[in-house]
Amino acid sequence: MQLIKVTEDNEIELRTENDNIINFYDIYLKDIDKCVGYIKYRGYHNNEKIGDVGYVIYPKYRGHNYAYKALILLSQHLNEFGIEDFWITCDIDNIPSKKTIEKYAQIYPKELGDNILRYECPTMEKIKTHKK
Repeated sequence: MQLIKVTEDNEIELRTENDNIINFYDIYLKDIDKCVGYIKYRGYHNNEKIGDVGYVIYPKYRGHNYAYKALILLSQHLNEFGIEDFWITCDIDNIPSKKTIEKYAQIYPKELGDNILRYECPTMEKIKTHKK
C-alpha cells in the first residue's frame, strides 16, 4: 500500500494499491493507523470530459470532517495529473454529504432528477488560483 497524500495537520492520509489515477484510495487516521473510509476517482463518466468522485466514511468515524479532508487531498493529487475539475453526485436527502461538498467548493448543485444532485467541483489548486 503506497502513501499518496497527507493532510497539513497530519491527521489523515490517502493510501492506494497502485499508481493508476482512476482508483480507490483508502482514508487512514495516521495516529491509530486505521482505515476510516475511502474516496474514489472513477474517471470520465457518460462521455463527459470531467471525472467523477465518490466517497464513503464508515459510520463509526462520521462527523469528523474526514470526507472533506480527503476531498482536499484527492483534489491535490488530481491536480498533479493535470485534472482541474471533477464532479460529485449525491442523493438530495444526504445532508451530511451536501454539507461536505459545499464546504469544500462553496458551490451549489444542479438537480439531475430522481432526487440526485450533481456538484461540479474545481480542484483545490484551481480554487486557490481564482481567489487571488
